[in-house]
Amino acid sequence: MDNFGAGTYFDWMFALTDGPSGLKFYPGPGPEFFFENDFDFNIAGDFGVEYSFKFPLTIGFDWRPGFAVTNDFDFYTGNWGIMARYRFKEGGFKKVD
Repeated sequence: MDNFGAGTYFDWMFALTDGPSGLKFYPGPGPEFFFENDFDFNIAGDFGVEYSFKFPLTIGFDWRPGFAVTNDFDFYTGNWGIMARYRFKEGGFKKVD
């Protein structure tokens, strides 16, 4: 492994007007922190698409270009992500009155 990083993003979710009901796209900014030989702080964008199935699973794909602020001020475009998320409130647990 050449480095380790963590990031958080504020995303605005948009549903397609005439598209599938579970399909959404999102843009958003956020900070990223990388820990390798030196600490690196980046400001990144997050552009992606996700699909929520009728059962409690969401899958998605995104692209995170950004600017390295510390060390070498540089623009990078090679940060991609995929995700799978279980939606707990829609799972098999039922509220008992």
